[in-house]
Formats: sequence, structure tokens, C-alpha cells
Amino acid sequence: MKHYDAVIFNWDGTLMDSTLSMKDNFLGAMNEANLQVPDYDVVRKSGGFHMEKLFGILYPDMAPEEMNTRLDLFKAAYIRRFHQLDHSKSHFFKSTETVLIDLIKNDIQCAVAASRHKDLLDI
Repeated sequence: MKHYDAVIFNWDGTLMDSTLSMKDNFLGAMNEANLQVPDYDVVRKSGGFHMEKLFGILYPDMAPEEMNTRLDLFKAAYIRRFHQLDHSKSHFFKSTETVLIDLIKNDIQCAVAASRHKDLLDI
């Protein structure tokens, strides 16, 4: 086994599965922004897209001014709702604890990198 000094993990999808919580948050924010709720499979398959690009895919006929307004409403609702998430639907993956303990026992530093908006990290 190669020796590493540190391992950097992505949080969601690597250490923890919060898919159901995030789906509820996303769809709730869509409702609050008075947007037609899309088929969630389309949203899921678009993971990693910036919201502006995703909205362009989901609502191709929406006028730019309306899209900007709805996008701002969606983002505000999403951030507010994120702070109120029902985390009971989220869970660590089965091997997360074992892997982290093993790394720590081997004096390997662990860190988590997140690409979420700063407002989502201030919880």
C-alpha cells in the first residue's frame, strides 16, 4: 500500500448520502419559487451543472428576465431550506467510519473539501 500524508474527501456522495434530503430541499425550493417542478431524474442527471445552466435546460422557453427573477427566488429558498433540512434522511455510507478510523490509525490526515456555496456551509 502506498503511503499518503493526507486524504481529502468530498463530503456528499463520498462520505455521506444525503440524496433524499437534497431532493426534498430542491423540489421544495422549486415550489417556493413558483416553478414547474421538473422530473427529478432530469435534475439528478444534470448534477454538477451551475444553476443557470440547469434552469436553461429545464425552462428553455422562459424569458431571461423572468428566469433571473425565478433563479434568485429559488436560490434564496434553497439556502433557507438547507439550514432547516431533515437530516434524518441522510446517512454515512456503510464503510465511512471504518475507512476514517483506519486512516487516522495510520497517521494519515483527513480533510473534507466542499464545493457548496458559502451560505450553505455556515450551519
